[in-house]
Amino acid sequence: MARTTILLLVSLLAFAACGPGKSWDELNKEATEAVQGGDAEAAATLLEEALQLARDGGDPDQIIKSLTNLGDLYTSRSDLPKAVTYFEQAFAEIEKKLGEDHIDLAKGCDSLGRHYRNLGRADEALAMHTRGLEIREKHLEPNAQEIADSLNNVGAVLIQTNRPAEALPMIERAVGIWQGAMAAHPKLGAAYANMAQIRRAQGDVPGAIAELEKAVEVFRQNFGPRDPRLASTMHSLGKEYHRAGRLDEAERTYRNALSIREEVLGARHVETAHSMTNLGMLMRSQRRPQAAEPLYVDALSILREQLGNEHRDVASGEFNLGVLYASMGRFGEAEPLFKSSLATYETNLGDNHPTVAMILRNYVELLRQDGRADEAAPFEARLKSIAEGTADPA
Repeated sequence: MARTTILLLVSLLAFAACGPGKSWDELNKEATEAVQGGDAEAAATLLEEALQLARDGGDPDQIIKSLTNLGDLYTSRSDLPKAVTYFEQAFAEIEKKLGEDHIDLAKGCDSLGRHYRNLGRADEALAMHTRGLEIREKHLEPNAQEIADSLNNVGAVLIQTNRPAEALPMIERAVGIWQGAMAAHPKLGAAYANMAQIRRAQGDVPGAIAELEKAVEVFRQNFGPRDPRLASTMHSLGKEYHRAGRLDEAERTYRNALSIREEVLGARHVETAHSMTNLGMLMRSQRRPQAAEPLYVDALSILREQLGNEHRDVASGEFNLGVLYASMGRFGEAEPLFKSSLATYETNLGDNHPTVAMILRNYVELLRQDGRADEAAPFEARLKSIAEGTADPA
């Protein structure tokens, strides 16, 4: 009897020392603190524990929130494939909770469709956005602003998949709905930007410029002069000015976009690097290599730091800087950049992709200009095999 009592007392003391497990709210709070402290691994562990706790308890709202939190965490870490696996699970839980045809499910369609678009899974994005549109058209009036959201989403994916003729009526209808609700509706900015892409696909550069100028004004009116959405639209407008030969306007617009991104997103943000790259391209096209070089160098440094050396954006930055160095006769600095860019694109796109061929052509030209025609010969043979669609001799 005494032995049993002692064992029971020991067990109770051990339980008291350990205490009860953390609650779902406590785990999420600690995960938020871990993210703020820069410890993403700890945050992921805590969020997984919260997810398991929610599943054990069978609370659908907690399960959905946990899955969404994990998706957001991996999105912030630029691990989009892993993030989407959590967003897909969250959508399945929402569908199970609401039913396949519930009006609120359309929001989930919007969200998952955008994630598919960001991942380049256009067919799945189109299916998801189309489903959201169908749900809304079944439940809402034809001019409901939520329908305009879905129309714009479907149109954006059709543009992304080079189907501008199909996208045009979608975007036009969305614009009509939003204009009917408010002259400078905040969402018109995105619709005008989508319309600009359609105009560009039609070869109408002046039309694309006009749409982007309207988009810039909408974003400025609604969100102020230092908003990231305004910077992104200015970035696109700068490209169109560049295409149209309106170089002074292109430079001013690029510099404005870069200034906003540096201030709002930070000097070492990927989008800041993209603004630097485009401004550098403008400088190079104006035969101002000394002005282009620091922009290309800084952009490449940011991309390597944020994305890692094997990312395609890094390969693009290496190629741009290599072309610049080659044009300046700095062949020794250009060559390793071409080689690194080529290796990344071969890994990501395959040995016979057109982008690989483009880099090979530039590398061959570099070798010839550097008096190394014998070294260029095998790469020329490889280029010929790519053009003929034959097996790569390498």
